[in-house]
Amino acid sequence: MQVKNLISRLEQMMPFMSEKEKRIARFVLENRQQVLSLTLKEISTKTEVSEATIIRFARKIGCDGDR
Repeated sequence: MQVKNLISRLEQMMPFMSEKEKRIARFVLENRQQVLSLTLKEISTKTEVSEATIIRFARKIGCDGDR
């Protein structure tokens, strides 16, 4: 998924997300460049959300596991 499409998708889905999903989405939107180089564990620590929740979030927004 292209970054531009991802950003648009996050913004559209935000009203329908849980609080933890919103926390992840806000982090991604506010740290667009940095997030690309962070590990799952680092994102988990910075967002205070479990790694499993981040994986479910990624699947929900259409990411297939390829960065």
